[in-house]
Amino acid sequence: MDCILETEKPILVNDLVNEPKIINLDWLITENVQSYAGYPLKGKDFVVGVLEIFNDIAFSPVDFELLQRFSERVSSELSKWY
Repeated sequence: MDCILETEKPILVNDLVNEPKIINLDWLITENVQSYAGYPLKGKDFVVGVLEIFNDIAFSPVDFELLQRFSERVSSELSKWY
């Protein structure tokens, strides 16, 4: 997976177990984690953090869009301070 802090773009992976760059495969299997959504949280001039969500089912396109909107709202608030 690309680094969200560097690309400043969201990432959606609905099959984490088969993702080639996964570091902690044992944790994914133990916790039954199937999918990942990550979103940059932007300040005024740079990414100040990443919102990461792990799920035991695949994210739908609607889920991804709603989470995207949520991260944009959080970013809007963060940009008032950073």
